[in-house]
Amino acid sequence: MMLNALTLQISHLVTYNRYLRFYPDGTVLSLLAGEEHPPQQIIPLLKPTLKQKGFFIGEWRLEGTTVYITSLTDPTGLTSSSSRYTFQMTLELRSRPTLGRWNRLDMKGYDSVNVETGEATPVSLKHDRPFWFSKVRSYG
Repeated sequence: MMLNALTLQISHLVTYNRYLRFYPDGTVLSLLAGEEHPPQQIIPLLKPTLKQKGFFIGEWRLEGTTVYITSLTDPTGLTSSSSRYTFQMTLELRSRPTLGRWNRLDMKGYDSVNVETGEATPVSLKHDRPFWFSKVRSYG
């Protein structure tokens, strides 16, 4: 008698949301949070004083329709590599005419930067969707 082995493949889908907040002075806040924290909870907390894993503060500048985010660092120093590496992003600003002007950011690149050498190493991002945004008028 022959028995067939039954193979079970268990997979888990984990969704992360990346939040960006841009300030007029060139400061940008970045937070990578899991799906257990809905946007309604995260948005009011996204301030420079936030102390949470996945939170970074950096600088941004706009050149044409390209947004450059540089020097993203962990302000708490909680990450073991926080003093040796920073991160940078390159995003493309786009419009969706039916929804508004300049309301979409497409991620073009995300790099880990070695502070000592300045060498940028691309970070692989899978299934990355564009950022859709609007001006935050109120948290309530």
